[in-house]
Amino acid sequence: MTATPSPQPRVRLVVELVVALAGGSLLFWTSRMDLRWLELHATPAFCFDASTQLSRARLTRALVVAVGATLIVVVRPIAGRWAGRRTPRALLADVARLLVVPIGLALVACEVILRLWPSPPGPHFEPDSERDTRLSWRPVPAHVTDLRVGGRMVRFAVDAEDERVRALEAPVDPTRPTILFTGESVASGFGLPYEETYPAMVAARLGVQAVNVAVQGYANDASYLRLVDALPRFAHVLATVTLVVPSALYRNMAPDRPHLRFSSDGSVQMVARTDHDWSLWSVETLFERTIGLHSAEAALRAHDTMAATARATRARGALPLAIVFGWPTCLPDDGDAPSIDRTLFEGVDLPHTHVDVPKDAWDPVTGHPDVRAQTKIAEAIVQTLRASGVTP
Repeated sequence: MTATPSPQPRVRLVVELVVALAGGSLLFWTSRMDLRWLELHATPAFCFDASTQLSRARLTRALVVAVGATLIVVVRPIAGRWAGRRTPRALLADVARLLVVPIGLALVACEVILRLWPSPPGPHFEPDSERDTRLSWRPVPAHVTDLRVGGRMVRFAVDAEDERVRALEAPVDPTRPTILFTGESVASGFGLPYEETYPAMVAARLGVQAVNVAVQGYANDASYLRLVDALPRFAHVLATVTLVVPSALYRNMAPDRPHLRFSSDGSVQMVARTDHDWSLWSVETLFERTIGLHSAEAALRAHDTMAATARATRARGALPLAIVFGWPTCLPDDGDAPSIDRTLFEGVDLPHTHVDVPKDAWDPVTGHPDVRAQTKIAEAIVQTLRASGVTP
């Protein structure tokens, strides 16, 4: 006859305490997890852009409360009774067999699969690039790239300073009144001829020189570096225009490039790509994309970059301007302004405006804004600069 295991009150007490702490931690976390927290940690663009997102956020909080309460009220006594019938060694063996080993093997398998079959690269409608130790990549200088985009040929002419120009035979003039444009692929004119980009349109409408230092795929800090590298070259800078795409803020934490960290005293530190605080594991990226929770650090770094951009521009006696571009539009907060404004510009002396375009203004071939969207951005910039007194 099989002997009945003797009760293990200490084991039961420890297990019940662990489960109760887990449930209590969830309830405490929920008390801190207000809508602002969820906005920064659970939305792709670090802002709510639809009422359905708000509904999901409230549902998430309710579910976490329910899970925490269930752990304390239901799971705790059941787990305690189950554990109380086992010796400590048997309990550890069961936990390893039922939880640790299966989860560990699943994570290893997922990591292997994700590395063997990575995500396919996106469309390539941008100038040829080369590796750069400071910026990770940059356009090949003094180089022309011709690409077929849909049914037409698009030319990317990049001068010796890595700036997109109308043609290599039409270099920029460092002595002319100039507006500097920085950002990522939307600003660089991904898949578009030079004349259909908003920097070219702004130059034509204001009668000034546009210098486009934007580069596809850049994070905010790399766009800032491109801007401060270019500023000293020009004798008469009227303004700088920085394009910010909320849905691309995650690049500020991307592990495939170095990053800047701004200290409270204004100093800047370059963090190498192998030394920052993001794991290189593919499973972590998959977890964040699946669960939807992520750090708010990328948005905080964007805020610091906006402040640094404003300081560098005003030091040259020029006007800094930021364009917040995206689709769909971020919902307003209690102050009736898009909540992303507080995230990016709170306490920063940086004029900014929003440009939101309908979904049908995105090119289906390139997946980027078409000439209608570029025109809308140009109109917003011209209107804001004129209202601010920026003239040649």
